[in-house]
Amino acid sequence: MPQRVVERRLAAIMMTDIVGYSRLMGLDDVATLQTMDDLRRSVIDPAVVRHHGRIVKTIGDGLLVEFASVIDAVACALAIQQGSISRNTAHPDQPSLLLRVGINLGEVVVQDGDLFGEGVNVAARLERLSEPGGICLTREVRDHLQDRFNLPFADLGEQSLKNIARPVHVFGISPEVLASLPKEASGETGPLTSQMGSTSMGFQALPPRLFLMVLPFTATSNEPDQAHFAEGITETLTTDLSRIRRSFVIAPSTARVYQDQQMDLQQVGRDLGVRYMLRGSIQTSGSRLRVNAQLLDSQTGSHAWSERFDGDSSDLFGLQDQITGRIANSIDREITVAAVRDSEARRMAPDAVDFLMRGIAASYGPQSLQSVQQQEAFFRQATALDPSNSEALARLAWSILMQELPLQHSRSTEISQDRVREAAEAARTALMHDPDSARAHLALAIVHRLQGDPKGMALESETAVALDRNLANAHTSWAMALIWLGRPREGLLAVEQAMRLDPRSPDFGVFLSVLGRAQLLLGNLEAAADCFAKAQLLPSSLPNVHAGAAMVHALLGDLDAARAAARQALASASDFRMSYSAFAPLAQSPDLYQKLYSEVILPAAKQADLPV
Repeated sequence: MPQRVVERRLAAIMMTDIVGYSRLMGLDDVATLQTMDDLRRSVIDPAVVRHHGRIVKTIGDGLLVEFASVIDAVACALAIQQGSISRNTAHPDQPSLLLRVGINLGEVVVQDGDLFGEGVNVAARLERLSEPGGICLTREVRDHLQDRFNLPFADLGEQSLKNIARPVHVFGISPEVLASLPKEASGETGPLTSQMGSTSMGFQALPPRLFLMVLPFTATSNEPDQAHFAEGITETLTTDLSRIRRSFVIAPSTARVYQDQQMDLQQVGRDLGVRYMLRGSIQTSGSRLRVNAQLLDSQTGSHAWSERFDGDSSDLFGLQDQITGRIANSIDREITVAAVRDSEARRMAPDAVDFLMRGIAASYGPQSLQSVQQQEAFFRQATALDPSNSEALARLAWSILMQELPLQHSRSTEISQDRVREAAEAARTALMHDPDSARAHLALAIVHRLQGDPKGMALESETAVALDRNLANAHTSWAMALIWLGRPREGLLAVEQAMRLDPRSPDFGVFLSVLGRAQLLLGNLEAAADCFAKAQLLPSSLPNVHAGAAMVHALLGDLDAARAAARQALASASDFRMSYSAFAPLAQSPDLYQKLYSEVILPAAKQADLPV
């Protein structure tokens, strides 16, 4: 298993808390809690969504929120403070809640979706320095804003903060200044909003198109195991879906407020700016367990997708991972295709995210040379409009490399080293902008494959799996590398995981072919024949699939079937040669695989009349 990767990233961190919370609870705990819930629903959560933040967790009466952009973090804080003031004025009969807010820009450590490190600690200390109803921020935050909001910051000088080794230069925004600013917390497009949207290159990224909320899954019985399983499914899905790079997923604490099955979907969508909501239920019968999941579209109130999953409750954690992985992959496809339809209906010039999603949508259909060329064109347009779009860069690299793999979509045995270098540069640029890009590491794995380096391919594939356990192609790439390293049993386990994660993948024929290759090397000839036979039935079967079938038939003694499959391989690629196929050793394959190839694969290929 891959070692846990320590994730670090630069983030804008906002911390909030309620002034005098304990006193208010002592006076009227029920009214205070109700007012807090209303403040979250009407002001805080919509502001966080609107400014592309992520509520990491609640800390007592406070929140820890992460932003990729300093501009978004400050604009969100302004909106929350203004909205709180307006709400207190509009509801004089309810407890008056005042917030303190601290904002810092710094490095954070990511673990299971939570954030740690000095970047978080400084934001927490700043929040305590803030005036009630005001905002405190560091000099780094103020400097990155430049003149974006033209705010009169109060210079609070160097501050020694508890457990922070170095003094921090702090600036403040008073509640009086906030009260005098144009109101944008209600969501209208005002001066702050228009300024915030005017940047195309700095910190602010293109806004995510895919807004999601995972509602708590429900259990049909009161058994503790079932309740824990439902909670685990909900938490894991929230984490997995947040890894979709174009998505914004509402925090579980907010989702719990909206778990009523009779809720007005369209109203909730308007409240939070959320397009899709995922909900589900869990049923048990003896040791059997069934999970029903539904994706709801808040714009239409309709079901966009639904699926049922069955499994054995004896391995709840394994079943949870299998279900959440499949749901994450399925929903990524559904909402991407829907977003493409939306962008085409807008009748506006497409932006970088539109082109990115059109390329991704093309990757979900049958794969051919024409398809990957179309993907490359879309991803090139996306990177031309946004050169720092890491996902577009990573996918551009992948689409180029798929055209260079011998006997793959192009059926050619020629490799353009210039194109391989271009793809490698695109993948490395993606990692400069996003060191956690699993797809960029996956692209580099294919670069190593084309350079004949199975160890480098294995390392990059394993890294991609560690960064995104639901990326099925990364598991398959890892499996291929392990096979080339002479470790087919481990490769078999890796590709089986890919098949569990994404049984509807357009690359499922590749999964079957890799599994068949592993079974062949392990001597499981009947199982290998079954894999290749199933792959041959798929519309995009590749020459390697027919070649694999030919060799297995030869080893089983059926030379007529072997030579018929060999003819299919040559019909799909006239210049097919075993030396160019996926069965051939890479330049740096170890002696163990070289021996397997010469003693098992090559004799079978010759019996089947496959050109070597």
